Amino acid sequence: MGGSANPERRRLPRYSTRHRVEGESLDPRIEFRGILCDLSAEGCELHVDTRIPPGTAIEARCDIRGLGLRIRGEVRWAEAATGGTVHGVVLTGFASEEDALFHRQYVGRLGRQTSAPPRNG
Repeated sequence: MGGSANPERRRLPRYSTRHRVEGESLDPRIEFRGILCDLSAEGCELHVDTRIPPGTAIEARCDIRGLGLRIRGEVRWAEAATGGTVHGVVLTGFASEEDALFHRQYVGRLGRQTSAPPRNG
């Protein structure tokens, strides 16, 4: 995928995860639905039903074990894939302090639960 071609660009490990995600771009408005594929302290990978152009600011919402997480980011790359488009997203912020705290705790939990080495990038 676009981001995996250059793993040395990523500074922190990403952890595989799989949660439904939905959201929209901020301008122009593009709605999307799909899967949060991986997550790190600074970014994520989304496989969604709509192509979002690189450089586009987004807000995404996902349900993680009954708890909602809202993240804000910027699409860095987009690559066609079966059933939609895979996007690399750099996180730019959170909708609230609670979202930021939950994100940090969840990424930490993923790191502790991972028995295999994390995906660098």
